[in-house]
Amino acid sequence: MLNLQKNLNNVLENISRISSGNPVDLVVVTKNQPVQLINQCISFGVNQIGENRVQEAESKFSQLINNKIEKRMIGRLQSNKIKKAVKIFDSIDSVSKLEHLNKINANAEKENKIQSILLQINISNDQNKDGFPPKIFLEKIESIFCHNYINIKGMMTIGSLGLSEEESIKDFKKMKSFYDQVNKQLSPNKKMKTLSMGMSQDYHLAIHEGSNMVRVGGGIFG
Repeated sequence: MLNLQKNLNNVLENISRISSGNPVDLVVVTKNQPVQLINQCISFGVNQIGENRVQEAESKFSQLINNKIEKRMIGRLQSNKIKKAVKIFDSIDSVSKLEHLNKINANAEKENKIQSILLQINISNDQNKDGFPPKIFLEKIESIFCHNYINIKGMMTIGSLGLSEEESIKDFKKMKSFYDQVNKQLSPNKKMKTLSMGMSQDYHLAIHEGSNMVRVGGGIFG
């Protein structure tokens, strides 16, 4: 338990130092972690957690010591899991297809809920990763930002594994530029506020390049 608290404090201190005090949200990635450890993190002040699988998340959420923390879906979104995801998650952070947006909107309407989401962008056009390619995103922007039961709070991207620091920085810069480009095209009531980039291995680079939300699991749980 002491190591968990120490690791969490180290990550928070690093975020504060790198961001020069500018607000950066920490999403603790709790996939594959037992509820006992998740509840310890909550007792240490964690207020946002990220899960990859809907079924695993559902079984955990009923056992949390504080159900008011923000529960985020950060894994690959499957069409047949959207109905349940809308029911149990405060935010779905991995929306990468227009058809998924339409299905989320329909299910949120049935739940009488405004579903918060992040749009996943495949900034490097990596065929092995999910996400809207930037060119296609711009072509469909009106169809993306037209849903009555969805609140698009921002964008996210996942850095490719095995990149050098220089290559990672290049991708993060491209993502920040694209995020700013899209925001300029949006009306004031639709402008996004969240840019989620960076995980355990590269969050320090991502914050330098403009990320205001990072997802850290291994850096906390080991």
